[in-house]
Amino acid sequence: MNKLTPHPDIQHLSSAEKETLMEKYVSGAKVSDLVREFNIKCTPSQLWSRLPPRVLEHPCPVCGSVMVQDLPSRSSYRSSPKIHCSACDHEEGNRCRCKHCQEQRTRAAAEEEARRQALITQAMKAERDRYVCSSYSVDALPLSLGVAFLAFYRCCPINKKGLYDPLEANPVPFAPAEYGSTLLDLLRKSGLISISEHSPVGSIFHQGSQVTFTAEKVCWTGDIDKNLKLAEDIEDRALTGNWPEHWYAEVEENWLNLALAECKEFYDYCLDERKLHVQGDEAIKDMLRNILRDFSVGQCYNIIWQGARNAADFLVRRKTNHTHAGNFMAGACQRAADTARAEGYAVKNFRRNFELPRSMISYVLCDVIFKIGERGFTERIGLEALARESENLW
Repeated sequence: MNKLTPHPDIQHLSSAEKETLMEKYVSGAKVSDLVREFNIKCTPSQLWSRLPPRVLEHPCPVCGSVMVQDLPSRSSYRSSPKIHCSACDHEEGNRCRCKHCQEQRTRAAAEEEARRQALITQAMKAERDRYVCSSYSVDALPLSLGVAFLAFYRCCPINKKGLYDPLEANPVPFAPAEYGSTLLDLLRKSGLISISEHSPVGSIFHQGSQVTFTAEKVCWTGDIDKNLKLAEDIEDRALTGNWPEHWYAEVEENWLNLALAECKEFYDYCLDERKLHVQGDEAIKDMLRNILRDFSVGQCYNIIWQGARNAADFLVRRKTNHTHAGNFMAGACQRAADTARAEGYAVKNFRRNFELPRSMISYVLCDVIFKIGERGFTERIGLEALARESENLW
């Protein structure tokens, strides 16, 4: 319908009367007086919708018809009345919902997505060219990389597209919190795995010249056949105890890295549960490393829980802020560990927290490689402890 056709309620008015009506309306005349004066069959609040729009000079960019602008409503908060075509549904501005504009936006979005995908593909291929695996031999892998790869392989089965599934698809977490990112970086830089450009939408982002991704959501790729053989070789070495010579010296370091990650994860959990804040992540890690020199992860959990309890008590009694209480917690943990050392009393092991389930890295390192199970959580592990645990491990 042509929007220049007068509304039936004002068709009895001549062109001059319509002009006069519009001039009086715009100038601020009382609406109820205008309804009576021009004998218009509507309520005062409906008059605005009966008035003809203003005809503008420029044509519609879609169909070429006359563009018009509605008169401002007295009760509307809109600063600028709508400008639209007198024939089609086109409106000026970015909110137009006409078929032409919707198709134009769809095309633009598709072109932008294609450009973004091309940049992501280019970035992913550049990473694969930069990080090329130099050897798929177990003897060439450090223990940390062998454990990380086998854990990744068990977490991410190969899907129908020939890609490794996202980590989030597995109910068993890959690794504790930020430690997972460290291990994934290690695997990527070794050339064993790389991010696939065919990952789910929303898992890879391109902003400016930077490509970022959500590690739990992306799919991964690599040399499927060689990776399969490598995973089988690692498992075989673990089952037979025929370790590469250099793995022996890395036992305590790998246990300590996992133990520190698990303790830091529990420490952050205790902070969040009590809404405490802390500054200086490295200082917290140094404190936890100090405790893990003499205590197991389970014992460290106990010390952390005591520190969190004391910090919450400190927050209430002293009526201090949450940052001060968070800093108090670190000191309380260190003092508890120092006291246990000095007085020689045994610190009871805590169990794992239900909210922080055991990770695949823990299963692979402690069950498959070390063959000690949850003793990796309840005991402090080193090469001597492993030798005592199983005389024929080597």
